[in-house]
Amino acid sequence: ASAEGEGGEGEGEGAARTQDPASDDVEYLYRLGMVRGHLAAFIELYRAGSYDMAATHVKHPESELYTALAPAFAARGEPGFADALSSLADAAANQDNVEQVYAATIAAIRASAVEGGPKTTLLAVSQLVATAAEEFDIGVADGGVIVEPHEYQDAFGFLSAAREMVAE
Repeated sequence: ASAEGEGGEGEGEGAARTQDPASDDVEYLYRLGMVRGHLAAFIELYRAGSYDMAATHVKHPESELYTALAPAFAARGEPGFADALSSLADAAANQDNVEQVYAATIAAIRASAVEGGPKTTLLAVSQLVATAAEEFDIGVADGGVIVEPHEYQDAFGFLSAAREMVAE
């Protein structure tokens, strides 16, 4: 990964970002935000009764997104949230009431987050919003027609997670 200056143009005052979630707090929070974004899309679809579409957003710990975070959890001395994520995926697969399991999963993700301060959070959120914009661009055609529902749902989830991260 390239080592860009933190925050891009005009923000040269931090150390260079490594894009390694094990040592880069912004990257770590961004990737946790990605997981939260998928789960935000999941819960909205699940609540609406769109179980098949919801299932594509809830991931077992073996998924690529979570697996990529495993070395960062180890390096940071964090237990991760594999059990909570598994419980949520299992509850969803059984079409159980997932509200409590969802809340516990989000709490476990929050507990794994670093306290990097407003700058770190906002830099991670800006990456999450940029990813949402990319997903939206794929999912929505000119004129606002949804052409790729999954990508649109990802964008929605990432923006929801970004909003929650800023509020926290």
